[in-house]
This record gives sequence, C-alpha cells and structure tokens, in this order.
Amino acid sequence: MCLPRLQIKDLFGKRVVITGEVGAGKTRLLSKLIDEAALAYDSKVAVLDLAPEVQINPNTTVGASVKTYCKHLNQVNYLRPKVIYAPRVQGRNKEEVLNLASKNASTIEPLLVSLTSTPPDILFIDDLTIYLQAGKIDLLTTLISKVRTFIATAYKGKVLLDDKGSGLSELEDNMLKYLLNDSKLNILEVPL
Repeated sequence: MCLPRLQIKDLFGKRVVITGEVGAGKTRLLSKLIDEAALAYDSKVAVLDLAPEVQINPNTTVGASVKTYCKHLNQVNYLRPKVIYAPRVQGRNKEEVLNLASKNASTIEPLLVSLTSTPPDILFIDDLTIYLQAGKIDLLTTLISKVRTFIATAYKGKVLLDDKGSGLSELEDNMLKYLLNDSKLNILEVPL
C-alpha cells in the first residue's frame, strides 16, 4: 500500500481530514504523523482515538486503532473512551444502530469538552465519523477552531453504507460535508 508522503512538518498550522474507504490506510497514515509529532514537537499533542475495532468478516476489520501502529503514544496525551461501538456493523436494526451512535456521542462529548477547555497545540482524531453520526457539530467545530493543528481520519466509502434504514450513513456524510465546507475552519481533505 502506497500512502501519500505527508509529513507533520508540512501540516503544522493546518487542518486536515484524511478520508477513504475501510482498509485504505487512513489510520496507518495518521499513526505515522502522530509518531512524527511526538518526536519533533515540544508542543502539546493530543490523540483522540475513536476507532471501534470491530471485525466485519474474516478478512476485514473496521477501525484498526492507532494503538496498532503508533510507537510513541506514551509521549502524547492519548484519550480513548472505554467503549466505542461500530453502529452499522453491530446494530441489528434501525433502533440499535441509532442507539449505539448515541451512546458513542455521549461517551465522546466529555473528552471533547475537556480538550476544548485546555486545547492542545496539535490534535489528532482517529475515526472522526464515529462522532459525526450523533454528536453535536458545534462542540467539535469549537474545539477545532481552538487548536493550531488538526489532523483527523474520516470514513468515506461504500462498504459501510448499510445502516439498517436508520439514515445514519446519510447523516454522517452530511456532517462530514458540513465540516469540510466550513469556511471558518478551512479544512483540507486528503482522500486515500
């Protein structure tokens, strides 16, 4: 797999969202950038890991975590909710899908509030779309506007479109578009 040659030094002071399909290499690329930031900057670096790590079939895992690839997580402020669900994969029907997305948002929001009150210089978020499924967009945009450098991954593809009639996939897509088109945030999308 050939990942883009992005380096943290080129992204410092920018806001970037790396998008792509399941297995495209988003988390692997983000992990490389986290390791570079941990070693190169004395600034405050925070990582919010929202990857659910759920197997959808014997050959495909959704949301491999940055823990899988990062070598220097001990040098950054690493945050992860105790439980993260993959609503479309784990929910058996419309109600369960929406309930799991809501549970994710309620466990993520306190972490976002905490980060907003003492913002890092560099913020990485793995699997931003997990929060976009049911979270408060204004809480997220406030946090992003307070950090100097923002780099995240977001799902954008077709493998996970079956949301059991919940409308979650369309909502997630709309929230991602809203975020990417927010002219105040000036976020650059890097598709894989």
